[in-house]
Amino acid sequence: MFTRFARAVIPNAWKPTLKKWCGRKAADVDWWNHVLAPDGLFHWEDLVFDLRREPNTLFIRDEILVAGEYDFHTANTCVVLDIGMNIGDTPLYFARMPHVTKVYGFEPMHATYEWAVANFKLNPKYNHKIVPTCAAVSDQSGTTEIEFDYQEGTGGAAVEVVNDAHLSVIQGASYILKPGHSKRKQRINVLEAATLVADILKQHPNEALVVKCDAEGAEWKIIPALLKAGLLDRIEVLMIEYHYRKPTDLLKILNDAGFVCFLRDLKHSKKVEVGNIYASKTRCH
Repeated sequence: MFTRFARAVIPNAWKPTLKKWCGRKAADVDWWNHVLAPDGLFHWEDLVFDLRREPNTLFIRDEILVAGEYDFHTANTCVVLDIGMNIGDTPLYFARMPHVTKVYGFEPMHATYEWAVANFKLNPKYNHKIVPTCAAVSDQSGTTEIEFDYQEGTGGAAVEVVNDAHLSVIQGASYILKPGHSKRKQRINVLEAATLVADILKQHPNEALVVKCDAEGAEWKIIPALLKAGLLDRIEVLMIEYHYRKPTDLLKILNDAGFVCFLRDLKHSKKVEVGNIYASKTRCH
């Protein structure tokens, strides 16, 4: 069902920056002063984030906000299911979209979830549109106990280890650990994807459902489970970050279900099988 493991996974391209920040040099403070506003927060458009000066939050600025990794436009109202909401960056990004009426965000790690809730509170203009839950999502529901030894509140928690390549990345991520921190255990809730999607559809019968899935490997269980439950047909758009396997199987499932897929293959830049699939129904209702 799901594997009992968690570790922070950061792209290799950021390794030099992360090593530099571990030294906590004076220049590091100066650099953060260029990123953060005088209030110590990161401001983008009308959103505000507390990045807590953690280096592995930099992707929020570069990938989510500036590059617009999850930017989508539609004339119809919709709700968003955000699997893997991290510190609340993507739910807030979606919530500021005028066509999005509600965002359901899921994050399994307790400290990361609390960080996200704190960021939501910094944005009262959009906070009311977000329904956060501290839980992972997979093909079955239950609980699991995982070990984690990454920085408090940051990193990518993997409740699914996909293959040996994924395990190798996990084992090589020690450069972001804080000295002196031993491994800790945390029991997390895991919700069944099919039940979750069915409940959201029931609550919003007249709105399109958009699914963003960055589940650190659980996507290989989530998408087939939605297909088996007959729910892929009821989703209009999927934005999936896939990990550590070629996307062939996911693309076939989505194409056979009537989606047109756009592939963003990042294996050459990140030196591992990872990328994004943007899938949209060929006919919009």
